[in-house]
Amino acid sequence: MNDCYILDGHHTPVRVPMRRWVAWWQDMAHRRVAATQVTPQVHVSTIFLGLDHRHWGAHGPPILFETMVFGGPLDQEQERYGTWEEAAAGHTAMVARVRVALGAWPPAPPGSLCEACLDAPAVVLAPAPWGGARGVCAACAPDAEEPA
Repeated sequence: MNDCYILDGHHTPVRVPMRRWVAWWQDMAHRRVAATQVTPQVHVSTIFLGLDHRHWGAHGPPILFETMVFGGPLDQEQERYGTWEEAAAGHTAMVARVRVALGAWPPAPPGSLCEACLDAPAVVLAPAPWGGARGVCAACAPDAEEPA
């Protein structure tokens, strides 16, 4: 049987007995890491699963978070993670992938540097505040304006 986990007040998973997990599980608000409505038809959701999804004897830390795409060309695409921080970063990266797949933002040229933070590889070309486009990384992409 899978191990049950809840989140403490600092988004850290804590293993608990099933009875406590069931009571905690009733409220979705503390399980949602992020949700982004990319278009009216495409939604990206990242949640805390509460059950270890590292299955069939695989070794390593528990897999407790999941990002999933609903709708569009990446419908049902998913990624899983072990920590809240990984899940939040993965959500941001998935939203950028969805925007590229929808043609909302073209991919950045290989080797481009993010022009917003100057600290990571650019993954998409997003609208620039001064007009035109600029390369942005997955972390900065949600802060960029939607194309007009």
